[in-house]
Amino acid sequence: MSFKWEDCLYLKDNEITKYFLGKGKKILYFIGKGFDPRMCEGIKLLSNTEVNFEVCLLHFTEGPNSTSNNYNDYIQQNYEELKKLSKTIYDVHISTPLSRLPIFLKKEFTKDFFQNYEEVIIDISSMPVTISFNLIKYIINLNLSSKVSILTCENSEFDDAIIPTGFSETANYLNGFSMFSMDLDSLDNIVTVWLPILGKNCKEELEKIHAFISPNEICPVLPFPSRKPRRSDEILYIVGELLFSSFKIEKKNILYVTEDNIIQVYKKLYNVVEYYNEALGIIGNTKFIFSISSSKLIGIGALLASMEISDKKNIQNSF
Repeated sequence: MSFKWEDCLYLKDNEITKYFLGKGKKILYFIGKGFDPRMCEGIKLLSNTEVNFEVCLLHFTEGPNSTSNNYNDYIQQNYEELKKLSKTIYDVHISTPLSRLPIFLKKEFTKDFFQNYEEVIIDISSMPVTISFNLIKYIINLNLSSKVSILTCENSEFDDAIIPTGFSETANYLNGFSMFSMDLDSLDNIVTVWLPILGKNCKEELEKIHAFISPNEICPVLPFPSRKPRRSDEILYIVGELLFSSFKIEKKNILYVTEDNIIQVYKKLYNVVEYYNEALGIIGNTKFIFSISSSKLIGIGALLASMEISDKKNIQNSF
């Protein structure tokens, strides 16, 4: 079968620098202002090429009680480093509630805004999922004449070391997204399929999402192969009892995806959704929900898969 992003390039490490060498492109580079030490790694790669890039720095706050406020010194250090790497920085403050983020993006970044750039790079290394996924979805759907690239500095061990705090009492859908069904003409006989992308610190999150969506079928997604060979085993050691005893998941339902290849992840997840829709469609209207608990790369693959499904079926995006 053909895929919408069949011809996409997947580059990593030194391949990225080689790709941009000798190309005097004018690039708009989106980056999130944050404390994550990976914030400026992508910019460093481009600083060794002839690329003419301008930075759009997204400022966002998570509220006065956010634990991120404890790391303001690191945020400032990253900002000072960025100023050394880029001569042109446009500061964009996301001041509206995140529930209105799609509206904010539409007003702030019109199609004309991008007309002077040959390429747009969205660096999600230091962006929360709410912002990065909405930004990617919005820019791709603009159908720009300029090329769009997604860049991230991935470190699964670092992500696993981050302990989530401040969970709300209940789960909810990601702002700018909603559940997607293969048939929205009828809401009767809904069969919900949940594809949770697992990480080490997602147990509490999984419990709340499960209670919120009450899935009929669960297909956990684990990273394998991974740069850390035993990572999937370590994740299962932590959440295995919850999955197999509480959620009653069969081991054959576990889906393994290559951790460091977005295109392969996106194609595999898309095919899994198509398979479940065909298999379960005879008993009801299938509805699919992704949840992202780890791995920026696998998360991007899931985003691309959901967008392609929505595009081909003329239905809503979902997360």
